Amino acid sequence: MSTFVLVHGHWHGPWCWERLVRELKQRGQASIAVELPCTERQAGTATNAKVVLDALGGLGDDVILVGHSAGGLTIPLVAELRPVRHLAFIAGLLPIPGKSLAQQFADDAGIIDPNFEYVDGGDGFCSIDPARARDSFYNDCTAADAAWATARLRRQTTLTITEVTPLHRWPSTPRSYIFGEADHVVRPEWARRAARDRLGIEATAIPGAGHSPFLSQPKVVAELLLEAAGRGARKND
Repeated sequence: MSTFVLVHGHWHGPWCWERLVRELKQRGQASIAVELPCTERQAGTATNAKVVLDALGGLGDDVILVGHSAGGLTIPLVAELRPVRHLAFIAGLLPIPGKSLAQQFADDAGIIDPNFEYVDGGDGFCSIDPARARDSFYNDCTAADAAWATARLRRQTTLTITEVTPLHRWPSTPRSYIFGEADHVVRPEWARRAARDRLGIEATAIPGAGHSPFLSQPKVVAELLLEAAGRGARKND
Protein backbone atom coordinates (compact mmCIF):
# COMPACT_ATOMS: atom_id res chain seq x y z
CA MET A 1 0.00 0.00 0.00
CA SER A 2 1.22 3.49 -0.85
CA THR A 3 1.75 6.13 1.81
CA PHE A 4 0.95 9.75 0.98
CA VAL A 5 3.24 12.09 2.92
CA LEU A 6 1.60 15.52 3.11
CA VAL A 7 3.84 18.57 3.47
CA HIS A 8 2.09 21.86 4.24
CA GLY A 9 2.99 25.32 3.01
CA HIS A 10 3.86 28.57 4.75
CA TRP A 11 1.82 29.60 7.81
CA HIS A 12 -0.10 26.30 7.82
CA GLY A 13 0.23 23.02 9.71
CA PRO A 14 -0.82 19.38 9.46
CA TRP A 15 -4.37 20.39 10.43
CA CYS A 16 -4.95 21.70 6.89
CA TRP A 17 -4.86 18.14 5.50
CA GLU A 18 -7.56 16.66 7.76
CA ARG A 19 -10.23 16.35 5.06
CA LEU A 20 -7.83 14.95 2.50
CA VAL A 21 -6.54 12.40 5.01
CA ARG A 22 -10.12 11.18 5.50
CA GLU A 23 -10.70 10.94 1.76
CA LEU A 24 -7.50 8.97 1.25
CA LYS A 25 -8.37 6.64 4.11
CA GLN A 26 -11.80 5.97 2.60
CA ARG A 27 -9.95 4.90 -0.55
CA GLY A 28 -7.72 2.51 1.36
CA GLN A 29 -4.66 4.76 1.35
CA ALA A 30 -2.35 5.54 4.25
CA SER A 31 -1.14 9.09 4.84
CA ILE A 32 1.11 11.07 7.14
CA ALA A 33 0.65 14.82 7.64
CA VAL A 34 4.02 16.25 8.62
CA GLU A 35 4.50 19.15 11.05
CA LEU A 36 7.19 21.48 9.70
CA PRO A 37 9.08 23.65 12.23
CA CYS A 38 8.01 26.92 10.62
CA THR A 39 8.04 28.80 13.94
CA GLU A 40 11.80 28.16 14.34
CA ARG A 41 13.79 31.06 12.90
CA GLN A 42 16.66 28.92 11.58
CA ALA A 43 14.48 26.18 10.08
CA GLY A 44 15.12 26.35 6.35
CA THR A 45 14.17 23.82 3.74
CA ALA A 46 17.04 21.48 4.62
CA THR A 47 15.67 21.31 8.16
CA ASN A 48 12.20 20.74 6.77
CA ALA A 49 13.50 17.89 4.60
CA LYS A 50 15.11 16.27 7.64
CA VAL A 51 11.79 16.46 9.51
CA VAL A 52 10.03 14.78 6.58
CA LEU A 53 12.72 12.10 6.37
CA ASP A 54 12.31 11.38 10.08
CA ALA A 55 8.54 11.12 9.61
CA LEU A 56 9.03 8.49 6.91
CA GLY A 57 10.72 6.25 9.48
CA GLY A 58 10.87 2.65 8.28
CA LEU A 59 8.66 3.15 5.24
CA GLY A 60 9.87 1.68 1.97
CA ASP A 61 10.02 3.38 -1.40
CA ASP A 62 6.26 3.32 -2.06
CA VAL A 63 5.89 6.91 -0.88
CA ILE A 64 4.11 9.78 -2.62
CA LEU A 65 5.36 13.14 -1.39
CA VAL A 66 2.71 15.84 -1.63
CA GLY A 67 3.82 19.46 -1.26
CA HIS A 68 1.40 22.37 -1.01
CA SER A 69 2.58 25.86 -1.95
CA ALA A 70 5.96 26.41 -0.23
CA GLY A 71 5.95 22.71 0.67
CA GLY A 72 7.02 22.32 -2.95
CA LEU A 73 10.41 23.74 -1.95
CA THR A 74 10.97 20.83 0.45
CA ILE A 75 9.76 17.67 -1.26
CA PRO A 76 12.40 17.62 -4.03
CA LEU A 77 15.08 17.78 -1.32
CA VAL A 78 13.62 14.65 0.28
CA ALA A 79 13.57 12.85 -3.06
CA GLU A 80 17.21 13.85 -3.56
CA LEU A 81 18.07 12.07 -0.30
CA ARG A 82 16.01 8.88 -0.57
CA PRO A 83 13.93 7.01 -3.17
CA VAL A 84 10.23 7.86 -3.36
CA ARG A 85 7.69 6.87 -5.96
CA HIS A 86 6.23 10.23 -6.88
CA LEU A 87 6.31 13.97 -6.21
CA ALA A 88 2.93 15.71 -6.29
CA PHE A 89 2.73 19.50 -6.15
CA ILE A 90 -0.47 21.32 -5.17
CA ALA A 91 -0.17 24.99 -6.16
CA GLY A 92 3.48 24.32 -5.48
CA LEU A 93 6.41 26.70 -5.56
CA LEU A 94 9.44 25.11 -7.23
CA PRO A 95 13.08 25.53 -6.21
CA ILE A 96 15.75 26.55 -8.70
CA PRO A 97 19.25 25.36 -7.75
CA GLY A 98 21.45 28.36 -7.01
CA LYS A 99 18.55 30.72 -6.30
CA SER A 100 16.40 31.76 -3.37
CA LEU A 101 12.63 32.04 -3.51
CA ALA A 102 13.01 35.81 -3.05
CA GLN A 103 15.24 35.89 -6.15
CA GLN A 104 12.62 33.95 -8.09
CA PHE A 105 9.96 36.47 -7.10
CA ALA A 106 12.24 39.35 -8.17
CA ASP A 107 13.00 37.69 -11.50
CA ASP A 108 9.43 36.70 -12.35
CA ALA A 109 6.55 38.93 -11.33
CA GLY A 110 4.15 36.36 -12.74
CA ILE A 111 4.59 33.81 -9.95
CA ILE A 112 2.49 35.41 -7.21
CA ASP A 113 -0.87 37.14 -7.51
CA PRO A 114 -0.24 40.91 -7.29
CA ASN A 115 -2.90 41.27 -4.59
CA PHE A 116 -1.24 38.74 -2.28
CA GLU A 117 1.00 40.06 0.46
CA TYR A 118 2.42 38.99 3.78
CA VAL A 119 3.70 41.03 6.71
CA ASP A 120 7.46 40.86 7.33
CA GLY A 121 7.97 41.37 11.05
CA GLY A 122 11.63 42.33 10.65
CA ASP A 123 12.59 39.69 13.21
CA GLY A 124 13.08 36.73 10.89
CA PHE A 125 9.37 35.90 10.79
CA CYS A 126 6.43 36.84 8.62
CA SER A 127 2.70 36.54 9.03
CA ILE A 128 -0.59 36.87 7.19
CA ASP A 129 -3.14 39.53 8.04
CA PRO A 130 -6.23 37.49 9.07
CA ALA A 131 -8.44 39.96 7.26
CA ARG A 132 -6.72 39.05 3.98
CA ALA A 133 -6.43 35.30 4.54
CA ARG A 134 -9.96 34.52 3.38
CA ASP A 135 -9.41 35.97 -0.08
CA SER A 136 -5.81 34.76 -0.40
CA PHE A 137 -6.03 31.18 0.83
CA TYR A 138 -9.72 30.26 1.14
CA ASN A 139 -11.65 32.27 -1.43
CA ASP A 140 -13.51 29.14 -2.59
CA CYS A 141 -14.28 27.87 0.93
CA THR A 142 -17.35 28.48 3.05
CA ALA A 143 -17.16 31.31 5.56
CA ALA A 144 -17.08 28.78 8.40
CA ASP A 145 -14.24 26.79 6.87
CA ALA A 146 -12.26 29.93 6.10
CA ALA A 147 -12.66 31.15 9.69
CA TRP A 148 -11.65 27.73 11.05
CA ALA A 149 -8.49 27.68 8.96
CA THR A 150 -7.55 31.33 9.46
CA ALA A 151 -7.66 30.91 13.23
CA ARG A 152 -4.94 28.24 12.93
CA LEU A 153 -2.46 30.17 10.83
CA ARG A 154 0.83 30.98 12.55
CA ARG A 155 3.99 32.99 12.06
CA GLN A 156 6.49 31.65 9.55
CA THR A 157 10.27 31.90 9.40
CA THR A 158 11.42 33.97 6.43
CA LEU A 159 14.52 31.79 5.96
CA THR A 160 12.68 29.55 3.50
CA ILE A 161 12.11 32.66 1.38
CA THR A 162 15.56 34.28 1.64
CA GLU A 163 17.90 31.26 1.62
CA VAL A 164 19.44 29.89 -1.56
CA THR A 165 17.83 26.48 -1.96
CA PRO A 166 20.07 23.61 -0.86
CA LEU A 167 18.76 21.56 -3.79
CA HIS A 168 21.70 20.64 -6.01
CA ARG A 169 19.75 19.10 -8.87
CA TRP A 170 16.22 17.97 -9.51
CA PRO A 171 15.69 14.26 -8.84
CA SER A 172 14.44 12.09 -11.69
CA THR A 173 11.38 11.08 -9.65
CA PRO A 174 8.07 11.15 -11.60
CA ARG A 175 6.05 14.20 -10.73
CA SER A 176 2.64 15.82 -11.15
CA TYR A 177 1.22 19.29 -10.57
CA ILE A 178 -2.30 20.28 -9.49
CA PHE A 179 -3.54 23.86 -9.27
CA GLY A 180 -6.79 25.74 -8.77
CA GLU A 181 -8.09 27.92 -11.56
CA ALA A 182 -9.16 30.53 -8.98
CA ASP A 183 -5.93 30.54 -6.95
CA HIS A 184 -5.28 33.99 -5.43
CA VAL A 185 -1.70 33.23 -4.34
CA VAL A 186 0.16 31.21 -6.98
CA ARG A 187 -0.99 32.49 -10.33
CA PRO A 188 -2.64 29.77 -12.42
CA GLU A 189 -0.91 30.97 -15.58
CA TRP A 190 2.47 30.54 -13.92
CA ALA A 191 1.55 27.12 -12.51
CA ARG A 192 0.69 25.84 -15.95
CA ARG A 193 3.83 27.32 -17.50
CA ALA A 194 6.18 26.19 -14.74
CA ALA A 195 4.87 22.64 -14.79
CA ARG A 196 5.52 22.44 -18.51
CA ASP A 197 8.84 24.30 -18.68
CA ARG A 198 10.45 23.23 -15.40
CA LEU A 199 8.92 19.85 -14.62
CA GLY A 200 8.30 18.64 -18.16
CA ILE A 201 4.64 17.79 -17.51
CA GLU A 202 1.19 19.18 -18.10
CA ALA A 203 -0.46 20.54 -14.94
CA THR A 204 -3.99 19.55 -13.95
CA ALA A 205 -6.42 22.38 -13.21
CA ILE A 206 -9.28 22.14 -10.72
CA PRO A 207 -12.12 24.39 -11.92
CA GLY A 208 -13.25 26.94 -9.35
CA ALA A 209 -10.60 25.93 -6.80
CA GLY A 210 -8.52 28.42 -4.88
CA HIS A 211 -5.16 28.00 -3.19
CA SER A 212 -6.34 25.30 -0.74
CA PRO A 213 -8.35 22.72 -2.71
CA PHE A 214 -7.63 20.03 -0.12
CA LEU A 215 -9.99 22.00 2.13
CA SER A 216 -12.64 23.02 -0.40
CA GLN A 217 -12.54 20.01 -2.75
CA PRO A 218 -10.81 17.15 -0.89
CA LYS A 219 -12.54 14.40 -2.89
CA VAL A 220 -11.28 15.85 -6.16
CA VAL A 221 -7.75 16.22 -4.80
CA ALA A 222 -7.74 12.65 -3.47
CA GLU A 223 -8.79 11.26 -6.84
CA LEU A 224 -6.17 13.33 -8.67
CA LEU A 225 -3.44 12.19 -6.29
CA LEU A 226 -4.42 8.56 -6.73
CA GLU A 227 -4.37 8.99 -10.49
CA ALA A 228 -0.95 10.66 -10.36
CA ALA A 229 0.44 7.96 -8.06
CA GLY A 230 -0.79 5.32 -10.47
CA ARG A 231 0.99 6.99 -13.35
CA GLY A 232 4.12 7.22 -11.22
CA ALA A 233 3.97 3.52 -10.41
CA ARG A 234 3.79 2.63 -14.08
CA LYS A 235 6.77 4.87 -14.86
CA ASN A 236 8.84 3.12 -12.22
CA ASP A 237 7.88 -0.44 -13.26
